[in-house]
Amino acid sequence: MTGSEQRAAVDPYREAPRGESAPTGVILAAVAAASFAAMYLEVSLMKLVSVMYYSIFVYAVIGVALLGYGAAGTLLALAPASSPTTALRRMARCCVAFSAAALPTFLAVNAIDVPAAQLFGSLRGLPLLLVIYGLLTAPFLLLGLAIASAFAAFPTTVNRLYFADLIGAGAGSALAVASVRWLGGLALLTAAGFVGAIGGLLAFRAVGRRGGWALALAGANLGLLVVLVGWRPVEVHVAPDKHGPILAGAAKPGGLAIPFSRWSAFGRIDVTEPFRSIPLFGGDISPRFGDVRIEQRMLTVDGAAPAFLYRVDGSPHELDFLAGTSQSAVYRLRPRPRVLVIGVGGATDVLIALHEGATQVRGVELNAVTAEAVRDVFGPYVGNVLRDPRVELVVAEGRNFVARDRDTYDIVQLSGVDTGVGLGASGLGTMPESYIYTVEAMTDFLHRLAPDGVLSITRDIRFGWAQRLCAVTRAALLGEGLEPAPRIAVLEGRVWGWATVLVKREPFTAEEVDRLRDFASRYDFPLAYDPLVPTTGIFDRVIRAGVEREDNMDLRPSTDDWPFFFLNIPWTRLLPALRGQPSPLTNPIAFLVVSLVGLVVLAVTLIGWPLWRLRRRGPSDARLGAMIGYFVALGTGFMLVEVALMQRFTVFLGNPALAVATVLTALLVSSGLGSHAARGAQASGRDPLPVAIGWIIAMLFFFASPLLRALLRDLLWTPLPVRLAIAAALVGLAGFAMGMPFPTGLARVAKRATPFVAWGWGVNGVASVVASLGSYLLGMVVGYTPMFYVGAALYGGALALSRRL
Repeated sequence: MTGSEQRAAVDPYREAPRGESAPTGVILAAVAAASFAAMYLEVSLMKLVSVMYYSIFVYAVIGVALLGYGAAGTLLALAPASSPTTALRRMARCCVAFSAAALPTFLAVNAIDVPAAQLFGSLRGLPLLLVIYGLLTAPFLLLGLAIASAFAAFPTTVNRLYFADLIGAGAGSALAVASVRWLGGLALLTAAGFVGAIGGLLAFRAVGRRGGWALALAGANLGLLVVLVGWRPVEVHVAPDKHGPILAGAAKPGGLAIPFSRWSAFGRIDVTEPFRSIPLFGGDISPRFGDVRIEQRMLTVDGAAPAFLYRVDGSPHELDFLAGTSQSAVYRLRPRPRVLVIGVGGATDVLIALHEGATQVRGVELNAVTAEAVRDVFGPYVGNVLRDPRVELVVAEGRNFVARDRDTYDIVQLSGVDTGVGLGASGLGTMPESYIYTVEAMTDFLHRLAPDGVLSITRDIRFGWAQRLCAVTRAALLGEGLEPAPRIAVLEGRVWGWATVLVKREPFTAEEVDRLRDFASRYDFPLAYDPLVPTTGIFDRVIRAGVEREDNMDLRPSTDDWPFFFLNIPWTRLLPALRGQPSPLTNPIAFLVVSLVGLVVLAVTLIGWPLWRLRRRGPSDARLGAMIGYFVALGTGFMLVEVALMQRFTVFLGNPALAVATVLTALLVSSGLGSHAARGAQASGRDPLPVAIGWIIAMLFFFASPLLRALLRDLLWTPLPVRLAIAAALVGLAGFAMGMPFPTGLARVAKRATPFVAWGWGVNGVASVVASLGSYLLGMVVGYTPMFYVGAALYGGALALSRRL
C-alpha cells in the first residue's frame, strides 16, 4: 500500500481528544502541503539515485519512504499527543525540521563517493549502506510524523484530512516528474523543502503562532531553488564504477569536462568535452580500422548508457571507417534504402545510413533533451546530420512508435538500444529490463518491413544478450508462421564482442548470403550464423534447435509479460554465480540482496523496536497471527500490484515516466476515495471487505488477461490524452477498492484496543518495505502477469483472515 494510505490510517479510530473540533481550511492546506512535499521528494530522490548509482536503486528509495512512514506511526504510538493543539504543534515542528533537512541529508549521501559495487556488492558494504539509508529515511520520517500528527489531532474527521492528503500526494507525484527538466538536481530538493516549510507555516498559524522559523526556511529554500536552477556549485555525483571518473572533469585522472548537462524526465544528460579515440558506438568495428582515431564526445544518461558524437567537418574520407562497422552490413543487401533508426543517441546510426546511401532516414529518439542536444546544441559538431533533408527526427519511445506507425521500411536498425526499458528509462523504477527486445516487439518490427526488408539489431555476445535476442527473433518468426532458420543471419564482431542479427520475413537468397560472406571476409566479421549452411555453433543451436539454456545462460524468449532482463543466468545457478567474480550479469541481484538486507535491518530497528515496546498493550496471542497475516498480505499485495501496473502501462503510454506518474496519482486518489467509502459503509453497519476484495481480485485477473493486452494494443493509435485517461480510469477502478481493506482492518483492530492500531501499521510497513524490493525479484523470476495472480491470492488470504481480527 502507499505511504499516504498508511499515514492517513495511523490513528483515526481512537477516541477523539477532548475538545476536538473539525479541521479548518488552513489545517487541510497544511496536510496537503506536507503530503505534496513527501511525494515530491520521493520521486525526486528516485531521479537523483539513478544518477548516483543505478536505476535499480529506485526501489530502495520506495523502501526508505515506506520505512519512514511506517516508523512514524509506531513512534507516535509510543508518545501520543495530549491534545489537538499539541499534535498540530508537533506537525508544524516536523514540517520545519523536514524543510531544514531535505537538502543537507542528500548532500551527505552525495558526499559518499564510493563505487556502487563497494556499497551493494557484498555484505561488507552494509554499515555504510545503513548510514545512507538512514540519511534518506530521515526526511520521510519527519513528514510521516507531521501528517500522522494531523490525523491524530482530528481522528473523527479523517475523511476530510485524507482527501487533502491524497490531493497533495497526487499533485506531488505528477509535478515532480513534470518539473525535473526545469529544476533538475539539487533544486528539486529545495522545492520539496519549500513546500514542506509552507506546510509548517500553515500548521503554526492554525494554532495561533507566527511560525517565524517556517517562514525563514521557506524563504531560504526558495532562494536556494532560484540559485541552484541557474548555478550548480555541487552536482550529483556518478558512481566511479559507472562513468564517474570520466565525468568527474579535472577532479580525477582521465576526467573530462562536462560543457553540457541537462535534466529530463528520463535522467540527466551529460555531454563531455572532445577526446580522440578509436570510434566508439553500440556495435563493433572491423579490425582493419583498429588504428583509426577520431575526435568525439561522449553522451550519457544518468552517467551510463553512453552514446558518442563524432566530429564531422566535411574533410575527405573522415567517415570511411563507417563502412567497416557491423551496422553497415545490412546496407550490402539493400542499396538506397528507406531506413528507420530506433534510438538515435549520438546519431551514429544515422551517419552510417547516410554514408551507405540511404535515401530517407527516420530516427526515433526517446529523450527530447538528447534529441535537442545532438540536433541543436552540438549540431555543427556532428555536421548537422539531423538537419539533413533526408533525415526526419521523431521524439517518441521506439516500441510505442513502431506499434502505431503504418509506414514500411527497407531497413529497421537498432544498435545497442536501451530505449523502451521498463521503469528504468524513467529513473523511477529500474529494473534492468527492456520491452524493445520482446517477441511482441520483434513482431512489430517485422510488420514495418517492406517486401524483402531487413531488420538489423546489434547487441553484446559476451553476456549472452545477442544469443538470447536470436531466441526472441526465432519465436517471433514462428509466431508469424515462418521458419526461422533461413530468415536469420548473424555477424560476429572481433574487437568488442558484439553481434549483428539480421532478420527477414522472406528467406535469405543465395545472392544475399554471398554478399554477407563477402562483407564478412573483407571486414573480418565472421558469419556466426549462416542461413544456408548449418554448423554446430551456439547461434545454430539457438536458431535451428531452439536451445533455451546454454553455458549457464538462460536463453528463453522474452515477452511483454516477462521482458528482456539483462540477466541471463538461470535462477538455479545464480547463487554460485553470486559467489564468483562481480559481473554485469550478477551485480543487479547482488545489489538487490544487500539493499534488501539493509532495509530489513532498519525496518526492524525503526518499526519492530517500537512494536516490541508496545507488546504489553498489543493483541492477544489468539489474534496476533491473524492480524500479522492480514496486514502483511495487504502491504505485500498492494506493492506488487502497484509495480505490475506501472509496467503494464509503460508500452501503452509510450513513456515510462508517464506510466509511473499516472499509476501513482490514480492509485493515490482512488484509494483515498475508497477508504472514505469504506468508512461510510462501516458507519451504516455494512462490511465492505467481501465486495471490495472480490472486486480487487476480479480487476487483477482482468489486468492479467490477454483481453486487456489486446485492448491496450488496439487503442495505441489514440492520442496521448485519451490513453492517459484510459490508464487512469483502469487503475482507478482497482484502486478504489484497494483503498478499503487497510482502514477497515484497522477499524476492527481498534475496537479491541487503540494500541492494536500500531501493530497493524507496523507489520504492514515492514511488509511494504520488503515488497518494494521483493517485487523486483518476483518480476524477474515469474514475470509481471503472474504478479497480478500473486496479488489476487494475497488479497484473498487477507479476506479469509479478516474474520479473525
